[in-house]
Amino acid sequence: MGMSYNRIEVSHDLVRSELLAYLEEHHRNLLLPEPNERAINAAQDWFDGTRKAGMPVETIANQVLERLLSSRKAVRTEISVNDSSIMNAHAAYQPLQAKVLIVDEIAELIRMGVLVPLRFRPENPGVNYNFALETGTGSVMITEYGGRYLADPSAIPYCAEDYLGQLRQVADPDEELVGYLSEGLSCLRHHLPRAAAMLLRVAAEHSLSVLIEVTGIALDEGKERDAFLRGVRKAGIRIEQRAEVVFRKLESCPALIPDTGQQRKAVSNRLRPAFHSIRDLGGRAAHIALPITLGEVRDHYTLYAHSVYGIIMMIVDRQRADPGGS
Repeated sequence: MGMSYNRIEVSHDLVRSELLAYLEEHHRNLLLPEPNERAINAAQDWFDGTRKAGMPVETIANQVLERLLSSRKAVRTEISVNDSSIMNAHAAYQPLQAKVLIVDEIAELIRMGVLVPLRFRPENPGVNYNFALETGTGSVMITEYGGRYLADPSAIPYCAEDYLGQLRQVADPDEELVGYLSEGLSCLRHHLPRAAAMLLRVAAEHSLSVLIEVTGIALDEGKERDAFLRGVRKAGIRIEQRAEVVFRKLESCPALIPDTGQQRKAVSNRLRPAFHSIRDLGGRAAHIALPITLGEVRDHYTLYAHSVYGIIMMIVDRQRADPGGS
């Protein structure tokens, strides 16, 4: 009889997404309850609820892993082995490794102030309703900030896996772009909006470079292509001017963009203002005296996905498929 074990593969982003969903669903058990004035014995009702508030980290890790496995979000691959000791070791190791990733994400939420390692212990059960704070029990609760964080999805920074999935619905981002965006989203997740904004600007500049290269190839050889490339070279490192060279060429050359579905107008109405807004945000982020908020940076990641990457890749894909609009 053959022997095998299941290798379990989950990413930090997947674990984090499932953990947040779990905490949102169970947030009532993880919050300090308010007294229920409609209860028959409001004091006892509140005492009982407070005594039960919080949840062991081990329980959360076990249940989040079960969700990942039962939903098939966690990838399980059957691996054949010829030794029962290897099979038994991996059968124990694989779920434990996954639970370590879950606990790692719980620790990150503690660092962010979403969770706090705390439970309430009755000081004198049956005598009064006083509680002591216990921080070494292995249990966590949701903070007041954490409650707002979980209640408002727009306040949650993007996970790289989810965000890049949005981009892939348009076109697969290249390795360099994935690098910029993944690191930027990691900064966003760790509440480092300035670094996230500057990396987003670099990502936008990378997309612009791809657009310039493809546009130059799509133009017919001769004066028009020479003038375009000369304008790009003249702009040099001045990113605003380099962007305007290609935006104006796209707007003025019907062969580069089909006019069906208002695609050419998207350059003027969406691509140009979105690109320059991201460029400006990255510039402001480089000056510590200028305020930058997490929400503002997150909104610009959304803007990049829909109004920069989406439009640029629409143009790039068309030019690669039909150079010169023939």
